[in-house]
Amino acid sequence: QLVSLASLLKCQGHDVEVWTYYPDNFYKYILDENEVRYRCINDAQSWEKRFSVIKSKLKKEKPDCVISYSATMSTLLCFMKMLGASFKLLVSERNTTQKLDFRERLRFFAYRCADVIVPNSYTQGDFIKRNYKGLFDKVSVITNFVDTDIFLPIEEKTQTGKRQILIVGRMMEQKNIPTFLKTVAELTQDRDDFYVDWYGRDNGDEYSKLCHSLVESLNIGNVFKFHKATTNIRDIYQKCSIFCLPSLYEGFPNVVCEAMSCGCPIICSDVCDNHFLVDSKNGILFNPLSMKSMKDGLNKILDLSDTELNHMGKQSREKAINMFSKDQFVDSYLKLL
Repeated sequence: QLVSLASLLKCQGHDVEVWTYYPDNFYKYILDENEVRYRCINDAQSWEKRFSVIKSKLKKEKPDCVISYSATMSTLLCFMKMLGASFKLLVSERNTTQKLDFRERLRFFAYRCADVIVPNSYTQGDFIKRNYKGLFDKVSVITNFVDTDIFLPIEEKTQTGKRQILIVGRMMEQKNIPTFLKTVAELTQDRDDFYVDWYGRDNGDEYSKLCHSLVESLNIGNVFKFHKATTNIRDIYQKCSIFCLPSLYEGFPNVVCEAMSCGCPIICSDVCDNHFLVDSKNGILFNPLSMKSMKDGLNKILDLSDTELNHMGKQSREKAINMFSKDQFVDSYLKLL
């Protein structure tokens, strides 16, 4: 979303530069293709130095506007505004708030100094308006977009053998992995016509280790596999039978939008903004806290014929074309700027 926005603004004739402070620049080729300048500010990796380093760089560059996609950076930029920085500041909310701990409260306090708050979901927009009346007029929801000219469906799929259920997401608690794995284990007791591939970043932390150990202890290694994150995700969407996202909460999930654009039938949690994306025409929603609801949903979609699944996929593609317009996306930002 970030590099696409930068590229679209550049195409509109604006002078755009993208800054990060970690060199995890798998996206840089997109910026290069669109002639967007990129800078990795390595000195800002240190938390102790981050505020002063970024403040100094911004003072030198004198940008008209800064758009922040990081919660940490958004908070720091708001404090820079408190201290007199003159740039217009758009801060982004990329997820939905689940609890108001100290860091969350500090961020929303700092947002009084932002010019605009841009949640990517209506759920988060409503949360801010409901809990922080003073920020009401600053909130402007802009949902994610997908380049439907890139994320394309392939020709009508003919299912051969077992159906592939695809999941794309980082290995983190939000993604509800243990409950999903236990549900898969129950499913395998009744049917053997599916397998699951999960693509996403493995942080190697205790949660990731728990998930790997569950695959082993539940004895589902023959039907479930974790894969590393990949930059070639479009081809994987295009080939899958069904796309699934069992998260406990989301913002406006990129992966569901991309899968829809590639013509996938969708089964996902009935949380946050997912009901805007998925209905009975293009998929199934389930309660992520209920293994029964999840299992019933998976059984229902696996029981569909190839013709029914293909029809759902076509409905997903149609919704994607109508909902994820890049022109509408960039125009919404231009109006704010």
